[in-house]
Amino acid sequence: LTTRDRKNLRGENLVGFYSNPDDPENLPGYTGGADNGIPDEVPLANVRYFDTNREGGIDIDFDGFPDYFVGTGGQLVAYNPGRFVPDYFQQGGNGTLVSDYGNDLLPKIRRDVVNLITNFELSDRINIFAEGKFARSKSFSLGQPTFDYYLYIPGDNAFYPAALAAITGGDDVLLNRDNFDLGQRGEKIDRQTWRGVIGARGDLNERTNFEVSYVYGRTKVKNQYIGDILTDRFYAALDAVVDPATGQATCRVNLDPTWTPFQPFNYTRGEIPPTTFQPGECVPLNLFGEGVASQAALDFIRVDTTDRARLTQHVVSGSVAGDFGRFFSFPGGGDLGYAVGAEYRREASSFTPDDLAAQGLTFGNALGADRGKFNVKEAFAELRAPVLRDMPFANSLEFGAAIRLSDYSTIGNTKAWKVDGAWAPVKDITFSGTYS
Repeated sequence: LTTRDRKNLRGENLVGFYSNPDDPENLPGYTGGADNGIPDEVPLANVRYFDTNREGGIDIDFDGFPDYFVGTGGQLVAYNPGRFVPDYFQQGGNGTLVSDYGNDLLPKIRRDVVNLITNFELSDRINIFAEGKFARSKSFSLGQPTFDYYLYIPGDNAFYPAALAAITGGDDVLLNRDNFDLGQRGEKIDRQTWRGVIGARGDLNERTNFEVSYVYGRTKVKNQYIGDILTDRFYAALDAVVDPATGQATCRVNLDPTWTPFQPFNYTRGEIPPTTFQPGECVPLNLFGEGVASQAALDFIRVDTTDRARLTQHVVSGSVAGDFGRFFSFPGGGDLGYAVGAEYRREASSFTPDDLAAQGLTFGNALGADRGKFNVKEAFAELRAPVLRDMPFANSLEFGAAIRLSDYSTIGNTKAWKVDGAWAPVKDITFSGTYS
């Protein structure tokens, strides 16, 4: 379910609160008072990004703002900046609608869960139990497409519009573009979890019970990114020229194997040399206009990538609980209760990114492989003292204390403790406090 499925969330219908374009306070250089009585923010519809559009806003004077774009039918159209909405938007005009970047309201999700629980009474006092679980969830969600600011387009570009050349004299230009026609990016996540438990619980005597167990858990995650862009191919395909031998558009790298990308205003991802292809394989890409790129060019620059992660856990634990009623009871309350136990836990995880993504060759951030593990040994003890019960001005009065000692393989020893108390003068009112 996406925003495009809701009439009021798509196209020019989307209404949001933005800085009031009629409030001088929101404009640079304002020197008036702190409050001029004009609303700072107002609801506006038909709001767009002011410096980019889907067709590719052409900047001929290198000031960062589009002057023209190639419209439907291939005609050159003067860029309409609409009404400026501080700080990054315009109302009306030719900018990309904010609503175009609306994505999922709800991702598509399928969940399958299987549980098995069983137990066996070994005797009147001992019960053996086991649990098994398998859970799998598959989800799909759509995200925003790629976008580019200040793409450097040389004047000899094979797709340079003739009408634009008549204005610029064939000078180099910049292109600001929201690449919806290159494909909207999506994400498929397949998560599988296995969990098994085996243990025993029972009574050691009429006042003492115990429980021991072993737990194993494992989760595998496969994260597939759909419709990503290979950066080295994108910039190579963007630098299209006319092949003097054929008169057809081709990539400059196909004619010059020593070619390297030149994107002086896109430092973050514009300087990656050809890595995923060989000269002669590049397919030229036309970005002057929306939907004008060939399918062959789209197939050349797009890629699906896959990251994988794995997490495992082992837990062994045991505890004994009961009370000292055989030896001691509070005259006005109950028996002093206790619990002691120990636990060993080992956890490990690993992350393996897609090879292409790890090299920084896609639109997203480069992520390196990672793995780690730790274990912890713990012991704990608790006391509960019901001092008074069903007494005048003491429907109940009890105190407690607990301590946990841990030894982590990563940070060493830790100690956590607490003391607490609760007093209920009458059944419906309780005062409690804890220091830890």
